[in-house]
Amino acid sequence: MGTLIDAALGDAIVERVVNRGDVVVRVRPDAWRRAAEFARSELDCDFLSFVSAIDWKPAAREGDE
Repeated sequence: MGTLIDAALGDAIVERVVNRGDVVVRVRPDAWRRAAEFARSELDCDFLSFVSAIDWKPAAREGDE
């Protein structure tokens, strides 16, 4: 499965690991739809488990509080 994912998503992959038997693939924000469509059509997945986002703000500089 990893080879198929790598071939389909290439440099859009940020991280790919197996965690407790589950394949976890992190992709760039601009590739999540392509990744989901690939998983559904090519890997026969029919359930999207988790989509998350974090908007990191720059840390406040000393004296800017």
